[in-house]
Amino acid sequence: MTRFIANRAAVLLVTVLLAASTSSCSQSCTDIGCVDGLEVAFDPPLIANSPLSIELESSVGNHACSSTADNLTPKCDSTDVSLDIIDGEITILRALKYHPSSVLARVTQGGTLVRQATLTPMYAKMQPNGAGCGAECLYARTPLSPLP
Repeated sequence: MTRFIANRAAVLLVTVLLAASTSSCSQSCTDIGCVDGLEVAFDPPLIANSPLSIELESSVGNHACSSTADNLTPKCDSTDVSLDIIDGEITILRALKYHPSSVLARVTQGGTLVRQATLTPMYAKMQPNGAGCGAECLYARTPLSPLP
């Protein structure tokens, strides 16, 4: 019994010493990136089968993506704005470096207003590489549903 207690005490001591030696030596960082900006999620997805226009209007700037009858693949007005399109379905509009506290989002398709709402994004501060390791981002994702 004494030997068992002595072995348990030795294991506990080694564990404590290892934890103390590794926790204060250095900080290790990773190189993971993050989305810095606003994502508008379309649920259900938009179907890119007719001309459409997606617009964001806010006090910090406006963005738009649109398509025509000749080219149904939407083009955006900035390299900081992109769309996730999978099998003809538009699921997300991503606007990098765009952090409005309120934004009017509007979608017209075939000349008809199909979605519109004033969105109030809730941003989260993200540090995917660890505190003090760079790549600090403000990120929000908010849904935009069809009009009733």
